[in-house]
Amino acid sequence: MSEPRRVVRGLTLPLAIALASVMAAPRVSTAQSTAQYRARLIAALRDRHALRDSLDALHAHRIAEVPPDSMSSGRLHVRYSKATLGPSLDATLRGAVRQAAGDVDAEFGDAQIGDSGAVLVVSRVNWGMFTALGFDAVLVELSGGRGRMSPVRSPITERKLADALVDMIGTLATDGVPANVSRWAGYHTPARPLTHDDWEAAALDLATSNSSVARTCYSGSVAGCESALGLTTVRDSLSEWYTPEGWRALVASWNVQPGDPALAAAHAECVDKKVMATCERLARSRPVPVPLDMATRSTLFNLAIARGGRSAYAKLRSAHGTPLEVLSAVAGIAPDALVDDWRTHTLASVPHGVRPGAAEATVLLAWTALFGFAATRRRS
Repeated sequence: MSEPRRVVRGLTLPLAIALASVMAAPRVSTAQSTAQYRARLIAALRDRHALRDSLDALHAHRIAEVPPDSMSSGRLHVRYSKATLGPSLDATLRGAVRQAAGDVDAEFGDAQIGDSGAVLVVSRVNWGMFTALGFDAVLVELSGGRGRMSPVRSPITERKLADALVDMIGTLATDGVPANVSRWAGYHTPARPLTHDDWEAAALDLATSNSSVARTCYSGSVAGCESALGLTTVRDSLSEWYTPEGWRALVASWNVQPGDPALAAAHAECVDKKVMATCERLARSRPVPVPLDMATRSTLFNLAIARGGRSAYAKLRSAHGTPLEVLSAVAGIAPDALVDDWRTHTLASVPHGVRPGAAEATVLLAWTALFGFAATRRRS
C-alpha cells in the first residue's frame, strides 16, 4: 500500500471521532453543565485541527512527488500517473481536461492563471472510513503548495472531473480579489456561471426575508436593494435593516442550548410573549446578519462578471473602491444600473407556483376519491 493511501486511511479515525463528538453535542441532556459541553467542543475542535494538519501534510507529500505523466489543453496542465489511474480513468481524465479547457476559456477569459497557466495534480486514492466500505476517488490538487484539494467520488464522470478542474482554476483566476470585496462576499468569490436554480434561490431569499429593507427592495427601491445586499454603510444595522418584528424573527431562528436556562427564558419571553425590549437585547447580543445571504450576494457578483466579459476577472483584481464600485467597474455600468439589473433578474426568477410532488399528488387524489365516494352514498 502506498504511503499517501496509508495516510488517508490513518486520518479516518480522527475524522470519525470529531464528527461523532460534534453530532453528539446538541443532544446532551439538560443535566450536562456548560463546562462539560465546552470541554467536548474543545476536544472536537482539537481533533479537527489535527485532521487538517494531517491533510496539509498529505497534500505536501503528494505535491513533492509529482506524477510523471502529463496532458495539456489550452491553459490547463495536468500531472498524473497513468499506471495508477488505469486505462478507464485515463480516458475519462482526457475527456475532462478537454471539457475543462473550454470552460476555463469561456468563464475566465483574459484572467491571468498562475505564472504560465495552471498545473493540477490528479491522483487516485481510497477514500473511506473503513476498509470494507472504502471506495475509489480521484483527488484534484493545485500544485505549488496552495493547500487546495477536491475529491471526486464515484461514479467518476468526465463532467464531474471537469467541474473539479475548473473549480481549482477558479481559485487562481480569483486570486487577488480586493480584500473588501472578499469580505463582502463572505470570503467566497464565485467562479462559475449562475444557473436558474441560483437565481430562483436568490428570488426566494428576497421574497421571504424578514428584513424591512429587503421588502423595500422587492417593492422597487434600488437603494433598498443595495442596503439589503450589504453594499452601503449603516450606523445601526439592527434598526436600519429590521423592524421590531424582525428582531423577534431573528431571535426565533436561534437554536438555544438547554444548558442555559436564563437564555432559554429570555428567548421564550421574546418569541412567545413578544416582549420587544427583550427581543432587541437578545438580537444585539449577536452579529446582525446581512438581510440577503451570501448565496444571494454571489448572484450579484456573478452578474457583474458576466456583464464584464472576457476582461472581467482582470478588471476585478485591479479595481479599487467599495464592493459596489468594484463590481460596477467590472460590469462596465453604473452602480445603480447594475443593482437594478440584478433586481430585474431576481424578480424574474420568483416561482409562480409549486407543483406537488408524486407523494403529495397521490395523497391529494386519494382524498378526492374518498370524499367523492362518500358524497355519492345515501344516508340510511
